[in-house]
Amino acid sequence: LGRKFGRANVGLLTGDTRINREADILVMTTEVYRNMLLDPEPEPESALSRVGVVVLDEFHYMNDASRGTVWEESCILTPD
Repeated sequence: LGRKFGRANVGLLTGDTRINREADILVMTTEVYRNMLLDPEPEPESALSRVGVVVLDEFHYMNDASRGTVWEESCILTPD
């Protein structure tokens, strides 16, 4: 993504890593995304306030009893 859109425009957010979190394109774990959705007091200029498109990977985990709630909550809580 960095080669296609420019390194300055791409960031990465995981439980352990935060790289260029203010980038226009953010790649993050579903858990990080869900936690952003559940934040009761998000910052006005947070990454969540700038979301235009969400692409969920590993969606097959929706059927996993131990991990599926993360995808389910992400789908339900994503604003229109």
